[in-house]
Formats: sequence, structure tokens, C-alpha cells
Amino acid sequence: MEKWLVMVSVKRMIGGVIATVLAVALTLSSSSAAAPSTPDVREKPRQGSAQSAQPARNPRDAKRPYARRNEGSEAARAQRLSPEERRQLRRDVKDAGRQIYPSRR
Repeated sequence: MEKWLVMVSVKRMIGGVIATVLAVALTLSSSSAAAPSTPDVREKPRQGSAQSAQPARNPRDAKRPYARRNEGSEAARAQRLSPEERRQLRRDVKDAGRQIYPSRR
């Protein structure tokens, strides 16, 4: 008699789990079907103003001479970085790495 009660309760538990999984699956499928109609939160709003043509400037770019190098013509783009600009670029990359990956000590 005890084995029968255990088997019945196990079957009910399995049935409940299956019902829960199906309910969650149906909920997720219906919510994902509605997702394309909503705008993507990662998508930036588009503006028709002149500001959208010019990218926003980072205040730190004023300190970085290599950041301004590519603003000119094709001839300016073909130039290589000077040794000082390379050193500054390496320093900036190293500083950014420290901000992203702080030391574990």
C-alpha cells in the first residue's frame, strides 16, 4: 500500500513538473512572438538633425593626439603614428585595461 502511495505521488509530481514546463514554454514563446513589435532597447533613437552626422566627441579625445589624426583627408590617414603618439596610445590602452580588469590583489 505504501509503495502504491509513493508511486501515485511521484506520478503527480512528474505531471506537475511537465505541466509547469509546458506553461513556461508557452509563455516564453508567446512573449518572444510579441518581442519584434517592440523597439530594441539597444537601438539608438535616430534624429534628422546635423548632430547625428557628427559623432559625439569624448572629452578625453582632446588629450589624445592620435584620436584627432584621422579627421583629415586620405593623406592624413595614410600617415603613421609618431613614437610619442604610440607611447600615449599604449598608456591609454593600459589605463583602460586597468579600469576594465582591476587587479586581483
